Amino acid sequence: MNQIQASLAESPSRLFSSALEVGLIEVNRAEGGIAEALGRLIDLSDSIALAEALRALARRSPKMEAQPVGDTDAVAHFMNVRGEILAAVASSFAADDTAPFLLPRADRDTLHDPQTGYSPFQRFYQLHQSEMERQIAGLRHFLRQTLAARSPRLAQLASLDKVVAEPLAEHTRRLLAGLPRGLGKRFAALRDDYLQSCPEAEVGDVDRWLEPGGWLQRFITEMQNLLLAELDFRLLPALGLLEAMEEEESPKR
Repeated sequence: MNQIQASLAESPSRLFSSALEVGLIEVNRAEGGIAEALGRLIDLSDSIALAEALRALARRSPKMEAQPVGDTDAVAHFMNVRGEILAAVASSFAADDTAPFLLPRADRDTLHDPQTGYSPFQRFYQLHQSEMERQIAGLRHFLRQTLAARSPRLAQLASLDKVVAEPLAEHTRRLLAGLPRGLGKRFAALRDDYLQSCPEAEVGDVDRWLEPGGWLQRFITEMQNLLLAELDFRLLPALGLLEAMEEEESPKR
């Protein structure tokens, strides 16, 4: 799993860099990055509830599952879920009819009003976010069950992950919800630059927008890159469970 580990190890900074590159966030670097921003979103009541849940967990003996969950290899299952999501993203941007939802088609109305023009792209991004959240939640559930059947230590970790998942899920959702909203500003900026630089006779030429280097093609590429960076960021908790299981089962030196 070295390749996927190397890829996902940089996902927080890659998501941060992608958002920064397209102007979605402005940060004082002294305040930290994504992890610190998420931490600041957790309010006092959530912190108290989380602390109480962790104390209760510490008092309980870990409960192991009687049998492992099926015969599916955990690493293979992780890779399959990630691969399915990547394939769905790729097919949706490629206008593949087999995709559950497709990249919106541009028309003349796309250019007239930035809010109206961007709205279909915002819904498209949010649909991908919802689908990623659903599939990754299922992946984490599978990994918890798998860990709980391996050893008391891993069963404890599975319980811990379940405890922290719920209070953090809403805050992660809130943090990432800002990405599609912020993309609207990027859409408007690229649109305005195009209107200012393009000859009036060519303004409504939709095909030119989608040529390499065209304003809308540039936006679509940036949106896809941001979505892929977000996917790997969302996968980090599942990757942590997987790495813990591999470490537990690796031969001790």
